[in-house]
Amino acid sequence: MAKNYDVTGDQALNNAGFSNMDAEEKAIRAELDKYSTKNPVACILLSLLHCHYFYVGRPGRGVLCLCTANFLYIGWLIDMFLIVIGKFKDGNGRFVSPNRLKYEIMLKEYYERKAQ
Repeated sequence: MAKNYDVTGDQALNNAGFSNMDAEEKAIRAELDKYSTKNPVACILLSLLHCHYFYVGRPGRGVLCLCTANFLYIGWLIDMFLIVIGKFKDGNGRFVSPNRLKYEIMLKEYYERKAQ
């Protein structure tokens, strides 16, 4: 059975059984989906060993960085900048950023309000 990957975000949520979500919950989940579950602090620490690409699921780039000392540390500086500003991406194209925590808290608060 072929999957249809040419759907909008709302259609994907409806197909996944989330058709009963209201607009606020859909908006929070859409923002939450942009961010990886990978820890940016772990990325920074692993980058000192040039292993942060393996951690985020990009092994090809990881091997390249290990062999070239992350492009003679120029790549390391660029990666540090991207991690700090929240624009470093994991293997699935999601941002490795502490912003995910903000949206998880918003979703928790939403569920608490809804339960009252």
